[in-house]
Amino acid sequence: MACCRVSGLPVYCAPDWRWISPSGDYAIEIHRIGERIISLAHTGYLDSWMAHRGFALLERVLADIPAVNGPVIVIDDHSRISDATLNACRSALKHLLRQSHLKAYIAYGASTAFHWSLNLTRRLNLVNFKVRMVADYPQAMALAQNWAPPSARSRFDDPNAGPTGDDPAAAMHRGDPWHASLPKFARELLAHIGQLNLDHHGDRKPSAAIAPDHPFRAVYDALALIHIDMQRILARHQRNLKHLQSQERALLEKNAALAETHTTLKILLRTRREERRKMTMRIGQRFRDLLLPIVEALEDTKPSADQKLQAAFIRDIITHISHPFIFDLQRDTWQPTARETLTAYLVARGCTSREAARVLNTSPRTVDRYRAGLREKAGLRGTGQRLGVWIRSRAHTEMLPGPSRRETPS
Repeated sequence: MACCRVSGLPVYCAPDWRWISPSGDYAIEIHRIGERIISLAHTGYLDSWMAHRGFALLERVLADIPAVNGPVIVIDDHSRISDATLNACRSALKHLLRQSHLKAYIAYGASTAFHWSLNLTRRLNLVNFKVRMVADYPQAMALAQNWAPPSARSRFDDPNAGPTGDDPAAAMHRGDPWHASLPKFARELLAHIGQLNLDHHGDRKPSAAIAPDHPFRAVYDALALIHIDMQRILARHQRNLKHLQSQERALLEKNAALAETHTTLKILLRTRREERRKMTMRIGQRFRDLLLPIVEALEDTKPSADQKLQAAFIRDIITHISHPFIFDLQRDTWQPTARETLTAYLVARGCTSREAARVLNTSPRTVDRYRAGLREKAGLRGTGQRLGVWIRSRAHTEMLPGPSRRETPS
């Protein structure tokens, strides 16, 4: 069994006396020191839901301890809490007020907001137990062990005690000079409310200049708590606003970069098209310069009718070698063979199988086989779809070079 490092009293703990939030942002662990002292240890961020779960666990622990049948003292460790909201303070006090056998509540390491909320609750006589804020654990343990007897307690230590002679609130009802100064205090309070400015960030302490025995000290403390909480909310919203503004600037910069890239790509594409057009024209001109004289020489040798037809188509192909249909036919995805390419060109010009056979110097049946291969690669089914129409659609142009001819069914 472990012992307390300060008091030497035995320390008890059970596995179900600890709870960790599902997100892991908050944890609480409860220990019993001796017979009457309960120690709480929080870790992480404390909001209203976390406080509800943590102090509900405290209620269950106190109900499950059979030996604790008298007043107990709760020591609360806030030193490892990163932050606590006002709603968390309210939720904790609601659970503490349900404990009828709670004699005192001692907290150490608490934030300014939690400290002021506890003091405000005590000053308004909302609790039926003692409330004390100390600096560290040794002071809390010493106070829990050596709590002053009832005769030595002050009016703030015992909220059930009646008003004493130095209570300003009671003095106002007895005709004390405090009562005559009430309009002055009211004007000061209104002036103080008017000076509250949420644009000022940081831990302001509006009640620091107010005397502890001031009749409106509790109101000043409440305003200070609300002011701090509103400052935190405003600061969080401003951080989110700055984050959104930075994201908006980043998106605008990306949009500008994309627009510039788009413009650059358009210029490059236009330049590439112009270069390609010029290159195509140069290639066509070279073909014409080299081959047309040979074709003209063949035509002057008194060829046969088939040779004249072949020479005419050779001249037509050479003349329009740079046309998009001829230039792009071999670059298409259907990948025709050399014979299929020439057959496709003849079909697109409207030649029948017999005429194409005369040009290719082969049989019409061979041309029909080439046409069947082209239809299979084109994915044409049935007689309703014409091969010539489909081939012309692949040329990305409305008209083929040279004179048009009437197409026969494929």
